[in-house]
Parts: sequence; structure tokens; C-alpha cells
Amino acid sequence: MIRNIRIPLAIAACAAAALIAGSACAQSSSKPATLADIVVTGEAAEKSFEKHLLRLDIAEQVAHACFDHARENGFTVALHIVDQFGYTLYAGRMDGAQADAVESSALKARTALYFREPTRVWMGRSIQTPLMGQLVGQLNQFPVTGGLPIIVENQLVGAIGAGGASSDQDEECARTGLISVLGEQPSLASPE
Repeated sequence: MIRNIRIPLAIAACAAAALIAGSACAQSSSKPATLADIVVTGEAAEKSFEKHLLRLDIAEQVAHACFDHARENGFTVALHIVDQFGYTLYAGRMDGAQADAVESSALKARTALYFREPTRVWMGRSIQTPLMGQLVGQLNQFPVTGGLPIIVENQLVGAIGAGGASSDQDEECARTGLISVLGEQPSLASPE
């Protein structure tokens, strides 16, 4: 059983968008998703005054692909997906995942969104330059591997953070979820 935390307004907006748009997102990395495939459209977009708002059903597909990957590989995670403004769109925790993983996944997602890069990059920079790590911490960011920006058609539409397994497994899980639903994502750049 996966426990979900959802924002009611996002649910209503996304449900309306699903009824209006009726389009399904690509389920394999062979066909990259387009913005038209994944964002709220029609009346829901007009009501929110936002045309690049990630749909809840797409976030859920990404989450379930991540959870399936974790399950197949013998680990558990918690997952957070935030919209481009940093608000929680989806949060869930697999049975057996530690409770603190919920918070770390949220912090990783928001850090990836804030810096618009994988948290792996900022973890490396923080290790290489301790002062950088202190500054990042003062910005209330969490530079630990496992957070990724969500990019579609060169547009930042949100971020995902996974926590609860090793940092590399967290990142692998998040990336697998994104690629399986949205298609290829930007590379995991190494720290400079």
C-alpha cells in the first residue's frame, strides 16, 4: 500500500484537465512526451492562469514507475513531485520506507527545482567546497543525491525527489520514473 498526500486544488484542476484533454502520456522512452501531453489545459489552465502546470495523473504515473523500479530492485523509497513553483503535486511512501524519507524526498525535490539541476551536482560542489555546502544549507536546500528537475521541451515543469534507499538508488529510481513516462531527461551532469 502506498500512502498519498495530495493537494485538493491540484486534484480538482487535474481531474478537469483529464476530462478536457483526454490525452494519454507516452509510456515508454521511445517517444518523448511533449508539453501538450503532460500539462493542464483548457478550462483548468485558464482557472490557474498557468499553461505549464504538470498534471496530477502524469505525476502519479511517474511515481508508480519509480515505485515499481524500487520494488523490482529490492529497495523502498518515499517520493515527492513538486510543480514549477515548488508546491507538492504528489507525495507517497512505499510500505517499509522510513518516515524520514518523506521529508528528505521533499527537500531533494525542492533543491533540484531551486537550482534547476540534479542534487548530485550540488552534493559534489558542497563536498569540493565546504563553504559552498554551508551557503547551500543557509538557503534551506538539501544537496544530497536523489533530486532531479523535470524538463520537457526545454521547459522546467517541476522536480522529483526520492529518499529512503542509498542516494544512488534514490536518483536511479527517480530517473527511471521520469524516463519511463516522459522520455529521456537531461544528463546527470557531474560537478564542475
